[in-house]
Amino acid sequence: MKKSPSKSPPPPSPSSKAFRENLARIMGERKLSFRELSQRSGVTPAVLCRITSGNQATATLETVDAVASAFDLAPATLLRK
Repeated sequence: MKKSPSKSPPPPSPSSKAFRENLARIMGERKLSFRELSQRSGVTPAVLCRITSGNQATATLETVDAVASAFDLAPATLLRK
């Protein structure tokens, strides 16, 4: 029996890329570490790190909402270029 080829993850959508870039930019502007943002948002530091490094192509809506709330922003703000 042949193994089916493993599927590679789809390329990030424009909103995923915008989220990643906005997350990194705002963390830098506010001088927040992954640990600090994790404490504020409830999202683990590992997930935040994977998103900002591009090792995780997408974020769940729950993650976007949690991070937006921690930044006191509307989720849509984080998804815009």
